[in-house]
Amino acid sequence: MPSPLDACTSNNISHDAESSRERLEALSFCISLFSRKGQGTVDARKDGVRRRLTNIPCIFPAPMTSKQPLKALIVEDNAFMATVLHDLLKQHASAIVVLGIAHTGREALRLIDSEKPNVVFLDIELPDMTGFELLQQLDDIPFQTIFTTSHSHYAIKAFRFNALDYLIKPIKESELDEAIKRLLKSASNRNEVKNALSNLEAQSVENQKLVLPTQNGTLRLPLKQITHIEGERNYSYIHLTNGSRELSSKNLAYFDDILLDKSFFRSHRSYLVNRYHIEALKMDHFILKNGFEIPISRRKKTEANNWFFSTE
Repeated sequence: MPSPLDACTSNNISHDAESSRERLEALSFCISLFSRKGQGTVDARKDGVRRRLTNIPCIFPAPMTSKQPLKALIVEDNAFMATVLHDLLKQHASAIVVLGIAHTGREALRLIDSEKPNVVFLDIELPDMTGFELLQQLDDIPFQTIFTTSHSHYAIKAFRFNALDYLIKPIKESELDEAIKRLLKSASNRNEVKNALSNLEAQSVENQKLVLPTQNGTLRLPLKQITHIEGERNYSYIHLTNGSRELSSKNLAYFDDILLDKSFFRSHRSYLVNRYHIEALKMDHFILKNGFEIPISRRKKTEANNWFFSTE
């Protein structure tokens, strides 16, 4: 009499067993193999068993299919850089398949409409438009966006201010790996992109919104609601006009960098102040409209005086 394992590996298991008892014994044994390893997965020694059993209808479900890869579009005017990114994605991102490369904004818009990508690697500087101008032409942004840029400090500050994901060219494998991990964890970054577009269209700096990822979600704080930012070691407290404050894991140097051209001034190693909320300048401190005093360090006095009166 064949063993249960022999019966299990037979293509005719549901028809050739000699008795009902043998069929039951064989099926029970096969079920136990799968239940110990989890449905649809077995170790290498039992792979042959699984492959044969999947051909038997109504007994075992077919193996689970892998998740569909994300469709990606590369928008890059430099053909060499586009090829490098394409090759890196093939080598390091099995969850992503590149469906096309666009070298201009117009070509990218056409491919976005026809191919419906899940993610777009978008160069910020294109021959016919910027990456932001490209996005502004879309009625909706149903894909995730990872910006790419050369070493442009201005562009990087804009990405950080709006909490946008970006890669610096030439793209490093380690940075691409981290970006892909963030991409796969996040359902969408369309809100961050839309916020960035809104900031570009804002008539005044104080109406722009600072975007900060936190453990409890993403904060979008209008700059005019921030009175000052107080640094405490590697953390910062963002003080608001309603008297509350938000804790950020970013240090004060981070905010100093992204807010320097947005009417904020580093008056002290522990303070960054918003010009919009300053009532008066005294010898060694600013007085805010809410009465709060922001200290000015000794070495910053002349700079603070020049900054305050030049922005009035």
